Amino acid sequence: MGLRKIATTVLLLVTTLAAKSQSSIGLEPGLTGGYLNTNLSNRESSVMAYRLGYSVAIPFEYKLNDWLSVETDPGIMQKNYSINRTDSLEGAYTSFINTYLQVPVMAKFIYGHKLKFFANAGFFYGYWLAAKERGETPDIFSATETGNGSGQTTSTIRYAGFDQKYPLNNTIDNRSEFGWLAGAGVQKQFRQQYIVYASLRLYESLSQQEKNYILGQIPQYNEVLSFSMGAMYLLK
Repeated sequence: MGLRKIATTVLLLVTTLAAKSQSSIGLEPGLTGGYLNTNLSNRESSVMAYRLGYSVAIPFEYKLNDWLSVETDPGIMQKNYSINRTDSLEGAYTSFINTYLQVPVMAKFIYGHKLKFFANAGFFYGYWLAAKERGETPDIFSATETGNGSGQTTSTIRYAGFDQKYPLNNTIDNRSEFGWLAGAGVQKQFRQQYIVYASLRLYESLSQQEKNYILGQIPQYNEVLSFSMGAMYLLK
């Protein structure tokens, strides 16, 4: 699915929701913690680690009844992660900064009166827009040796930082991503037309980050935990 088809689908959905008397629109910024589910047994002295990112979305919600709504939050989400080196290479790492256009569609179950609690469940489609790599790597040209006067020497090596764009490769990288999501949150309505809320969600990819372009390829799946706060305006 190309960007033009995605934009057309989102526009049609937004237009439909805006025409309904029980719909609402808002703004939802948030923080993300990304992780890559994979096997690092082929990478010596390496561990996977979470890395923070951001998200920003424009939520649209259509209320079916007092306890059930249908919601979509098209927006931008970072799905970052880091590979940290251990043992003698401790201190070296590579962080992967991945930016996606994401469109989730979910059911929203609501409970409560003044202060309401809700749960979300649904699916999402993501398109990989851009990627960067940054971190610290050993600089072999900075290696030095110092003696302690008893014939023993100590080797010292410095680390060099890098920050570079990763050119996405359509042969290797899977630009389209599908997955499921689940979450929960709390919301409160003010002055009949405004709703403020906080939400915690888990996004799990069902499609691999890379295409099957070689034999024996190790699967890689994005996992993101997000926390967001937002406000919505009732169009009625």
